[in-house]
Amino acid sequence: MNKIIGICMLLSLLSMVAMAQNDLVVGSSYPLNVQNKGILNDVFLLHNAKYNSGTDLLQYETAHPSFGMRGIRFSQTQGIYFYASTNATTVAATFTPPTRFYIGNDGNIGIGITAPSARLHLSGGNLVIDNSTVPSIATGVGTTELSRYLRIINSPNLATPSGLKAGGVVVADDFTYANPAKNDLIIKGKVSIGQTSTTSTNGYSLLVNGTVHAKGLYVNDQIFVSSQWKASSTNLYYTGGSVGIGTPLTANPNAYLLAVNGKVGAKDFQVEKTSTTWPDYVFEENYPLPPLMEVEKFVQASKHLKDVPSVQEVNANGYSVSAMDAVLLKKIEELTLYIIQQQKEIEQLKSKLK
Repeated sequence: MNKIIGICMLLSLLSMVAMAQNDLVVGSSYPLNVQNKGILNDVFLLHNAKYNSGTDLLQYETAHPSFGMRGIRFSQTQGIYFYASTNATTVAATFTPPTRFYIGNDGNIGIGITAPSARLHLSGGNLVIDNSTVPSIATGVGTTELSRYLRIINSPNLATPSGLKAGGVVVADDFTYANPAKNDLIIKGKVSIGQTSTTSTNGYSLLVNGTVHAKGLYVNDQIFVSSQWKASSTNLYYTGGSVGIGTPLTANPNAYLLAVNGKVGAKDFQVEKTSTTWPDYVFEENYPLPPLMEVEKFVQASKHLKDVPSVQEVNANGYSVSAMDAVLLKKIEELTLYIIQQQKEIEQLKSKLK
């Protein structure tokens, strides 16, 4: 009885199909073929054959003889294929459409590739992230920083990576090279700015082809350039503390503003006014010019002129150029007075001889 009822229902359904321009076809070249026949709109086909692999479980597609086909293919041995093609198709024809999106049985997802080597594998195109505000990539979930890297490597088989981490950036060939904090930029290797190569004869870590502007620059933990450098037109001057050349500032016991361990070459030196008294007072009438006999006794006893530092003092403390200039000028002026006196005595002797 049940079979008779089923046959009646099937005959009734076939009668409805015949009235609907054969929209439902049972048998023919497909076990089940539902299509909108006789017009050039997209059609609906449900079948399990005709794909080249021959391993399909279920396939759904829409096809058009002019505009191509779109479909979903379920493979029992591989995964799920989402494909589309603009090429014209023919119902019941064997085809190999290009796969646009693929989900493998191992969970890997491929876009433009049917053998993805990672959870998401994009091939043959670019990745655009656009949320109309601030595009971002999350490396974890929750409200805490997980200290995870966003790793950027050349290929799965050649892992020479760079990375981004917790707001900081590290560029290195080893993820354990550094641990950047927020706003940090750490680069293991050379950096070139303003040119396409980091090659230089001296192997500089930072190579800049252009102008560098900085408020401060430290060399070996010592301030080298800071706001204490002032520029006026083409002039540059330093308003800070001491400067050492060829010597560390720690070896500057006398707190020189400029300490030089070596020779200084210059065409001229201008010594400004100092606290040293310039010895023109030697030419005053009341200046007590010491007799030459006293000078002789002092030289014989001390082995240097009076007011001139001895060799022991110079070796121990050095000497001031401005102070030494004043002392030497004083001795020259005294010597001039001695010569004048001797000349007067010579003239007197000449007069007596005549």
